[in-house]
Amino acid sequence: MFGIAHIDMLPFVYGGMLVLGFFSVWNKLRIGLFWIAIVEVLFFSATFALHGGSMTGGLASVIAAVTVGAVLKHRHMRKYADH
Repeated sequence: MFGIAHIDMLPFVYGGMLVLGFFSVWNKLRIGLFWIAIVEVLFFSATFALHGGSMTGGLASVIAAVTVGAVLKHRHMRKYADH
């Protein structure tokens, strides 16, 4: 009725994922996990370049980079939680 069915939601999802990725890196820098933040940024940059810089490629890159960062952070925290 109001034309809301014709709105493409991908830019909103893409923007939300970029914000999530930014805060993911910022949080890792804030708590001192610099190497994980660097790996996450480099992983995003590499996959974004491989996907040709498109918006859908960028979305896939953000999802992959945030996942890699979360897995590395989890492994790092488990490794040093026992000591």
